Amino acid sequence: MSYISTTEVIRVTMDDLETVNLRLPEEIIKLLDDLVTRGLFANRSEAIREFAREYVLENTKLKNQDPTFETQNLRPMTKNRGDTA
Repeated sequence: MSYISTTEVIRVTMDDLETVNLRLPEEIIKLLDDLVTRGLFANRSEAIREFAREYVLENTKLKNQDPTFETQNLRPMTKNRGDTA
């Protein structure tokens, strides 16, 4: 498996990957399954890996473009549990 970063191609083997358990809302699971069914990804894990990689790369570009950019400025993926808005 290879990923293209902004500067180089990164080769990844299954030995390079760590297992992460996460909980997702049923609607997200349905959307992921639809992407897999349509053949865009081999499985849910591939889709989640790609989305995480893209999110990190995009925010890394933002940080590189603005030296004052801080990680706490990252757009949250979801509301915090205590949020009402």
